[in-house]
Amino acid sequence: MATLELKAQFQKEIENEQDSSVIERVQAYYRRIKTTPCQFSSEELIEEVRRSVEDERNGGGKSMEEMRRKHPRK
Repeated sequence: MATLELKAQFQKEIENEQDSSVIERVQAYYRRIKTTPCQFSSEELIEEVRRSVEDERNGGGKSMEEMRRKHPRK
């Protein structure tokens, strides 16, 4: 899909969204990805997200408590 088509489609979806918390989350995410340099190509990022979701579904990952023990605040 061309960039202009994607923008038009996304704009319609945002205009039709009634839940302000969804719009706020999308806006925050957009701002974050625009200010944070990405180390992945689009394809790599999509694959990484898919792997992460699958890993989470299979019980993988660590709890916040485990991560804080591993990386304590200084």
